[in-house]
Amino acid sequence: ADVLGHRAGLWSVVPRDVKELSHLLDYEGALAAWQSTPPLEPPGSAQRYHAASYGYLCASLCRDLAGVELSELWDGVVAAAARSRGFDPGEMLLTLPPHLAASRDVAPPTRNISSMGLEELSRILG
Repeated sequence: ADVLGHRAGLWSVVPRDVKELSHLLDYEGALAAWQSTPPLEPPGSAQRYHAASYGYLCASLCRDLAGVELSELWDGVVAAAARSRGFDPGEMLLTLPPHLAASRDVAPPTRNISSMGLEELSRILG
């Protein structure tokens, strides 16, 4: 309940043990890093989250509690709910479609980063 209510205390920009940008681009590695990161404050004490952590927390809930991947749940439950309400589930994206993701020019990570905060990450990424 704390994760879904944005009260889990896991609102840092990057997990504590992540030192390189490439670790954030590795889904399984990033998910494991978030799972081993202690809360920054006691769960339930404040309502906040960061966009960089929330998706991984939800993915972990789906995997550990429901036994399904977030993408499977999205494609099944969310798509069915969208259709029942007259929406095209193909317009509701969880990630970039493969044809767009493949066309992106992404520079490989070249510097180590710490998990200190958004200011340092912003400075490194320019």
